[in-house]
Amino acid sequence: MYRYEIDERRKVIVLDMQGTQDGWEAKLMRMEWDNERARFRFDGEWSLIIDLSLFHSVQPPAIKEHRRFPREIRESGLKEVFLIPPADPSVARDLVEGLNARQAADFPEAWSAAGGEDRTIGIPAPENGTHYPAHNPPPNG
Repeated sequence: MYRYEIDERRKVIVLDMQGTQDGWEAKLMRMEWDNERARFRFDGEWSLIIDLSLFHSVQPPAIKEHRRFPREIRESGLKEVFLIPPADPSVARDLVEGLNARQAADFPEAWSAAGGEDRTIGIPAPENGTHYPAHNPPPNG
C-alpha cells in the first residue's frame, strides 16, 4: 500500500509506503510519481518525504521498479529527499540504497526539516497488518 500526500503551500510531498508491495503496485506508484512530476514541475523548491516505517516486504516483481524509482526521484529536481527507514533494513534495500536521501528518525523530524510546521497526521494502522481498509471498495462480482 502506498499513497502520496501533497502540500502545495509548503511544497512538500509525502510518499507513505506500508505493508507489502507487489510489482503492479510498485509500477503504479512510479507512474503516479511521473504524473506528479509533470504536474508540479519541481524546480528545486519541493521536498519529498518517503516514509517506510510501516513497510514490511517487497514481492520480487516490485524489485525492478524499486531499482528504477530512485533514478527518477533524483532526476526530478527536488530540493531535498528525506527517508524514514523501515524497521528491517533489508526491506526495500534497492529503493533505500538508490536514494540520496537524508535519514530521519520519524515523521515529525522529517516534516520539520522539510519546512513543514509542527503537526501530526493521524494514519490508522492497517487492520490486517498489510493493507489499509478500502474506503470505497469495488463492487462484488
